[in-house]
Amino acid sequence: MSARRPHVRGSTWPVEVLVEIGSGSHRTGVQPHAAGEVGKAAADAGLDVVGVCTFPGHDYGNDARVASAARPRSAR
Repeated sequence: MSARRPHVRGSTWPVEVLVEIGSGSHRTGVQPHAAGEVGKAAADAGLDVVGVCTFPGHDYGNDARVASAARPRSAR
């Protein structure tokens, strides 16, 4: 694990983060081209970047295929 900066140093649990990619709703997430830079900044701050994610929640109800794809596989 990388050396932690003062604001996360001393934590008894690893501080893990996901970089969220915005999926077009303009509510949360970063633009796809910025994901690497955000992940690097988080890692440089001592956080453990464990991956990226996105959530197409704005597509619910518009298309049954999209809504199905957004549900976890275990719920299908």
